[in-house]
Amino acid sequence: MTMKDVNLLAFNYGYGNFTNGPGISCWNFTKFCNIKFNIFIKLKTDIINDNVKNIKEYNNNKTNYVHWWSGLTEEFLNVVKKEKKQGKKIILGPNLFDGSNPDQEIKICKEIQPDLILVVNKEIKYKLKKYLNYKIEDFMTGPDYDLWVPPKDKYINKILWKGNTSHESKDISTALELRKKIVDKMEFIGYPYPYRYMEHVREASGYAGFVCTSLSETKSEAVLEQLAAGVPVITHPKVFMMGLHYKTGIIVNKNIEEFAQAALLLLESESLRSDLSIGAREFVLQNFKKETLSDYYLWLLNEC
Repeated sequence: MTMKDVNLLAFNYGYGNFTNGPGISCWNFTKFCNIKFNIFIKLKTDIINDNVKNIKEYNNNKTNYVHWWSGLTEEFLNVVKKEKKQGKKIILGPNLFDGSNPDQEIKICKEIQPDLILVVNKEIKYKLKKYLNYKIEDFMTGPDYDLWVPPKDKYINKILWKGNTSHESKDISTALELRKKIVDKMEFIGYPYPYRYMEHVREASGYAGFVCTSLSETKSEAVLEQLAAGVPVITHPKVFMMGLHYKTGIIVNKNIEEFAQAALLLLESESLRSDLSIGAREFVLQNFKKETLSDYYLWLLNEC
């Protein structure tokens, strides 16, 4: 493939004035894949890269593919529709459709006629297949495990909760209730004030455990980051990437009592923490190989 084969459209990219899972996933994806993307974004980013521009600077260059990663905006839709008329191959997702708004998703597909739809997990894939007659594949980007590494010289014997958003889906209220149960053994990053992404990596990598209280997560970038850093994770079945019970962490029913029991068990058992830490890191290294992701994406492009 040539150096300018893919134009990538994303609502946000990496970290900046707004950091979230899709933005970080997109950043990781472009780092992992052996392609030089032309990246067009809606929100400002702190990542300095000549290939990253605002969507207003979009130009109709000689690309073969247009990949609309995230951001259901009219501006992105109009760009993609024009590019489709030029004969470009169109890829949608994985952070675009989730099956929550069928009418909108059907309308967009009818207007664009995409060559491929990517989604972040198999559950969404089969949900969409009920009403979208297009090629749909699951496509999950893992964490940057060269950035998120187990610390050698820092350890915090507390349970971490983090979230760079006030969105109700993160369920901060359950996390606050949990803190009452384990008193001074829990800390927050991102509540009540947002955190700077690169500034929190080292600290977040040093906790005894991480708890995800979200009402639901189609993937959860935060969970995968903590696993990569060897931090055991307490999750529940509504988190798609929940890990493995007593291999990467502890999976519980979503209620305060079970969260608290799991947290105290992690804090009290050094041998358990050690075993789960090793298992967490191995899980990410085995399931999210950068080379595999790059090869898979290139294969998908050739199959369009």
